[in-house]
Amino acid sequence: MGAAILCAVLPAGLHASSTGGDDSCLAEGKDAICGHFYATVTRLLAAERAQASEADAHTDVTHCFLDIELDPDARIVSGTSTITATSRLAGLTTFTLDLRDNMTVDAVTVGASPAAWTRGGQTVAVTLDRAYSPGESFTVAVRYHGSPLKLGYGSFDWGTHGTGATIIASTFSQPWFAHTWWPCKESLTDKFTLDIWVTVPGWMVVASNGLLVGTDPISGNRLRYRWHEAYPIATYLVSLAATNYVTWTEYYPHPGGSMPVMFYAYPESESMVRSNTFDLVTQISTFSRPDVYGQYPFLSEKYGIAQFPFSGAMEHQTMTSQGSYVWWITPHELAHQWWGDAVTCGTWHDIWLNEGFASFSEALYLEKKPGGTHADYLGRMLARKPASLGGSVYVYDATSLSTIFSGNNVYNKGAWAVHMLRHVLGDDVFFDTLASYRRAYEGGSAITADFKAVAESVSGRDLTWFFNEWIYGVGAPYYRYGWQQEQIGRQHYVRLHIEQYQGPSYGYPVFTMPVDVAVTTASGTTTATLWNDAALQWFLLPAGGAVTSVAFDPDSWILSGACVNVAYVNGPPKLIAVVPAPDAALRRSPGPLRVQLSFSEAITCTPSDFVITGARTGQQTPSIAYDPSTYTVELQIAAATLGGDVFTITAHDSIRSVGALHALDGELVRPCWFPSGDGQPGGDAVFTFSVGAFGDFDLDADVDLTDFAFFQTCFSGPNRAPSLVECRSADADGDDDVDLADFAWFQNCFNGADRPARCG
Repeated sequence: MGAAILCAVLPAGLHASSTGGDDSCLAEGKDAICGHFYATVTRLLAAERAQASEADAHTDVTHCFLDIELDPDARIVSGTSTITATSRLAGLTTFTLDLRDNMTVDAVTVGASPAAWTRGGQTVAVTLDRAYSPGESFTVAVRYHGSPLKLGYGSFDWGTHGTGATIIASTFSQPWFAHTWWPCKESLTDKFTLDIWVTVPGWMVVASNGLLVGTDPISGNRLRYRWHEAYPIATYLVSLAATNYVTWTEYYPHPGGSMPVMFYAYPESESMVRSNTFDLVTQISTFSRPDVYGQYPFLSEKYGIAQFPFSGAMEHQTMTSQGSYVWWITPHELAHQWWGDAVTCGTWHDIWLNEGFASFSEALYLEKKPGGTHADYLGRMLARKPASLGGSVYVYDATSLSTIFSGNNVYNKGAWAVHMLRHVLGDDVFFDTLASYRRAYEGGSAITADFKAVAESVSGRDLTWFFNEWIYGVGAPYYRYGWQQEQIGRQHYVRLHIEQYQGPSYGYPVFTMPVDVAVTTASGTTTATLWNDAALQWFLLPAGGAVTSVAFDPDSWILSGACVNVAYVNGPPKLIAVVPAPDAALRRSPGPLRVQLSFSEAITCTPSDFVITGARTGQQTPSIAYDPSTYTVELQIAAATLGGDVFTITAHDSIRSVGALHALDGELVRPCWFPSGDGQPGGDAVFTFSVGAFGDFDLDADVDLTDFAFFQTCFSGPNRAPSLVECRSADADGDDDVDLADFAWFQNCFNGADRPARCG
């Protein structure tokens, strides 16, 4: 019954499902974006792509070897950063690194030889030993020392913890502060493999990226921790944390074995960390399901959490640094291993691809975990609803930390953008899109346009309207809706109008979105999905009985400012049925041809509002009779004027409703023909059907070799429906295939050229 209701209200055949439906016939919405804003978006997209490649235009960093020592008493970092890179430029003679100007460069080598270098602002320009051609590799080593500045969110922090004020050294380089503590290339797109060796006093334990491949005793009661990250990593995700950690390891089982899940906690916080991360392995297994995000991206290494002195957390690759242990932070940071670490946003304009996805994942975990429910998911999404709707998810000003990491716009509204896209695409297509996005960009970086292209490729739909509204655009819709029930014959209906009233000054004049409407009767609740793409639209929803309630967007799939229930406002009439049915193939019979058109309400009409045109016989002049009690018009054509033919019926939108005087909302789209219309007054109703003898496909009043040729075209074999609407007339026995049984009928009718058909 749900699918039947949806066929009555959706363009081109959108079907119902618990996740938003099969969108095989969901019509695309109008692109309501204004010209000035569209031009701005176009320019920014071009700039976005340029920024994504500009930092890496000349070189490709392939490996970094960071060998450093921490002196917590002096608050000094010293050591060597060795970078292997490949030239992308013909005649490359200079390699430029980022390093804060308060850090001292002691020596630079290229290969095994000393090299000249200069400092300018926050960079170190190294003169290479020769000119390098594209594809040639070189190694630059910078020996340095200094006391790193604590910038941003704590780029390098000498903090303390515990009652004894124990020192902890930790890093938080996002978005562009890695150069405060090591010579590097600050880039989102130029990923590399990593070895990070950290020497510390013997009482310290070091947590970092990748696998711990060794711990070496060093003279002076020191230890050197050697970590190796074999997966490509972005610069801002390189991290370390060192203090007197207590550690323990759990294991995530997977088809190939088990992966260590490592914990680094302050001694005084061990019980708290244990109690608040008890389900981490469950979180990993939940996100790793094939129907969620797929296997954990760094399976041959580990996942870990290291406590550090920050009020939130940071998703360092394979080793999250976490200061808060409220329940949602742990799955949020874990989800970043997929969205942020394995696939990294290509520019800071596109940070929603990291943070919006991870914030959405908090809710998704509550749904997908063992015992989770969609209600739990929805509850978390509502908790993530942005307090202000006026901003954009896309970051236009990528120079401001508060803008890049806007909790309202990037995290919350970004999460809702992902949530809404899930409903627009339906679960199967949505999760297939995420899997394809991951396959395309894992180990690299992507921008918003890349994600959009993947979603469009997987769904087979143009999603420009969605991204213009919800990613690049600002604001959100405000809705007023009203309904009343109606019974026409034996069928119950809900009349519904939807109005958007946010106004052009608050973003889009109109937001295009699929809107769920739940109709409850004594027999239960059925949800219809309506395509809302106008400021004011009217819909007619078939119901299974007397209606007790109507709920607008009951599962909160749309980020809206308000959904206000108001009194119903009368709208345009719609066609609710026609006889013969559209595309019907009829046998010729004695008497006049009768066509009945049933409307949703009382109408005013004249004979000129209806046109019947035969493909062979031309335009016919019907007589009309209107029954106001059933809202039905009957058209008649005298039998004397009829032959075998294909007839086109047009009901013009000059037909009006009696009460509101609205024009007919008449557009008919197969396969969901009725009720007609796109929700707005205006639009002719046009459909066809054929009348003739069986086998007389060319309607020339005989069944001959020309018709036999057409029958051959239609022949499909057992249990295969005809591929063409015209072939339905070749299905003599009405079993939805054109096979040998139908051929037997055709042989009986075959009579050769210029002989009247015998199968009328």
